Amino acid sequence: KAGIVVIADEQTAGKGRLGRKWYSDKGGLYFSISLHPRLPMDDLPKITLTAGVAVCEALSFANARLKWPNDVLIGKKKVAGVLCEVFGEADIPSVVVGIGINVTNPIPEEIENTATNLSSFNVSRKEIFIDVIRNFFSLYRKLPERWEEVRLRWKELSDTLEKEVEVRIADRTYKGVAVDIDDSGALILVSDGKVERVFSGECFYLVG
Repeated sequence: KAGIVVIADEQTAGKGRLGRKWYSDKGGLYFSISLHPRLPMDDLPKITLTAGVAVCEALSFANARLKWPNDVLIGKKKVAGVLCEVFGEADIPSVVVGIGINVTNPIPEEIENTATNLSSFNVSRKEIFIDVIRNFFSLYRKLPERWEEVRLRWKELSDTLEKEVEVRIADRTYKGVAVDIDDSGALILVSDGKVERVFSGECFYLVG
């Protein structure tokens, strides 16, 4: 059914992109939202970006920013992630939006250089959850007719635009300056006058 939200106090097999382990100890906020979107398959990536905006706005007290395509950062460290999975037939797809936010859960030593939590802020999981859900459905209802509003808000919150990045997807690597998010949600890279549209992948910031 659409519109169902499932929350876990902790997860024993939390996962992120490419099936990577998502540390999901107690103290974090982990939930999934089921949707039957009124969108064609090509537009489904917009849901990931929409969810990212919802999370980022809920964490505005921590000056959170968005890293394309699905990470939320505080400073240079990841505090939350979004994973959308598609099920069903191409003409009537179902989508599950998974969101994980590090609140007071401990950060394992092996990722402490790249991840953080909200333990230094006086905020509860309940407060964050309510804000994210409110933000998400408010933004989701704008799709597809008012997607441009969501896209522009994503750009305002972006930590990625204007940076030199490398995006890896399967056996291909794209490098360039991230200059925009287009109408489809693709990241636009420019390198030596060449323009590339990247629809998914793992994004790394390049230094120097």
